[in-house]
Amino acid sequence: MDFWIINHYAVPPEFYSGTRHFDLAKGLIENYNSKVLIFASNFSHFSFKYFIEVDKKLSFRYIKKSYDGVGFLFFNVPSYKGNNIFRFFNMLFFSLSIYLNSLKISKEEFVPDVIIGSSVHPFAALSAYFIAKKLKKIYKKDIKFVFEERDLWPQYLYHFLQKTKNPIKKFALIIFFEILYLIQQFLYKNSDKLIFLQKKGLQNAKNYSNKSMLLFQVYRKIDYGLDNYIDKEFEEIRKKYRHLFCFAGGITVSYAIKEIILAFKYLDNNKFGFIIFGGGDYLDEILKIIKENNIQNVFYLGFKRKELIRNYYLKKVDFLVIPCSFEIKIDFSSNKLIDYLEQRKPIIVIGYNLLDILNEIGFVIEDKEPTTIAYKLTEIVNFDPEFLKNKVNKGYEYLINELDYKIAAKKLFEFIKS
Repeated sequence: MDFWIINHYAVPPEFYSGTRHFDLAKGLIENYNSKVLIFASNFSHFSFKYFIEVDKKLSFRYIKKSYDGVGFLFFNVPSYKGNNIFRFFNMLFFSLSIYLNSLKISKEEFVPDVIIGSSVHPFAALSAYFIAKKLKKIYKKDIKFVFEERDLWPQYLYHFLQKTKNPIKKFALIIFFEILYLIQQFLYKNSDKLIFLQKKGLQNAKNYSNKSMLLFQVYRKIDYGLDNYIDKEFEEIRKKYRHLFCFAGGITVSYAIKEIILAFKYLDNNKFGFIIFGGGDYLDEILKIIKENNIQNVFYLGFKRKELIRNYYLKKVDFLVIPCSFEIKIDFSSNKLIDYLEQRKPIIVIGYNLLDILNEIGFVIEDKEPTTIAYKLTEIVNFDPEFLKNKVNKGYEYLINELDYKIAAKKLFEFIKS
């Protein structure tokens, strides 16, 4: 089977963000000699910058690049910053662009047997459905459409409804929510197969359980060769603290970053340090909280490339943090969990537990009170070293035995084939 994978936010391995589809593509190529083409935009949602130049003017053009045998098509899209009307336009533009170019691409590259349309937002997946339908008719070929729901957007939007006081904006969000929900249900019904990265997805699509599967994040070991890399600012912080905690990921409202930052206000300023890497639309608010509360043991060190995060910074800290929302009870897929498990360091979830196994391989703090979080963190650092070692070893075994890219690719291939 040959695959087109349509994911607005997919990136090759050298760019910061999740490389789940690149890793799956590698597994499909190595296991089955499949041809795989990944459709993505040339604009990063995490840095709000273009990382691939396609066209200086807004156009429906795209450019092809190959990374370690995996082909990427990067489509030119409009820029934006934050969750606003411009991001909505960005989504629609990408979805329209891939549809308009699909026939041309099928002639230049290959006609797929399977088209995977992946959310975050459902518009790209909806476009993938119509592309599969169009190519099936033109080529008289059975082309399967697979809907992969990464994050549960319609449910996630309820958070913004609760926060919005402007009645006009709230009404607009309600309409937008209804559109997303209808698209979601349409894709559930009209897909050949359904893939979810979270348990609640399976529950939401229980009427379609005969064509659903859970396929979490994907791991592939990479040696970036960074033995000579040094960040002097980071190293100074590392020397200062006996217990150094780290969060590396998207700084958005969907994470409990505020709660853990405030917790460090109550911890020993000379022993406990917390480093944050990443970017997102909640960054300004986080920096404001740090400044207004005069929290001197929390440091924001900017947006770093994925290979540096994975093979330098995470290796040098003591504890790794996943701050999940207290307010949005959704199993968010976590790209960072893969990077964390690889380090064999204790993992601490602050907020809603996104995966059952984290109770076995890490620690979960489901209390949003900063003083309680601070107390729990003090407890964790004082646990017996053998107890901590047992936790991290279990986590690493789970990574190797369940999430390896070849194993994940085999699960995907056999599931679609069935």
